[in-house]
Amino acid sequence: WNDGLTGYKRLRVITNALTRMRICTAQGEMEFDFKAEQHKIPEGYLPWFDVPDRAARTATVVFGHWSALGLMIKDHAIALDTGCLWGGPLTAIRLEDRAVIQVPCADSAVAKHW
Repeated sequence: WNDGLTGYKRLRVITNALTRMRICTAQGEMEFDFKAEQHKIPEGYLPWFDVPDRAARTATVVFGHWSALGLMIKDHAIALDTGCLWGGPLTAIRLEDRAVIQVPCADSAVAKHW
């Protein structure tokens, strides 16, 4: 991140970080092409939520858009994308007690043969 970014350049970094970033280096260098399972992360990278000095490390971040990761619940990161579009369930969580609620996705891309 660079506080000097303004206008379109700033918006582009924010949009890409929120929609495409799954991994980065320990120094925060973002990588936007990785979409696979966590055990396939390239050397030198780690999931963004495991970066030791990330700014939001004391807040619980609930996120999706990484269906290959699946349901993951850590102290400060909750991944909810369980691949509803691909035939997995739609997943929600009740934050008060972290109870997981899942319902089938009958109208998935798999069912439509996309």
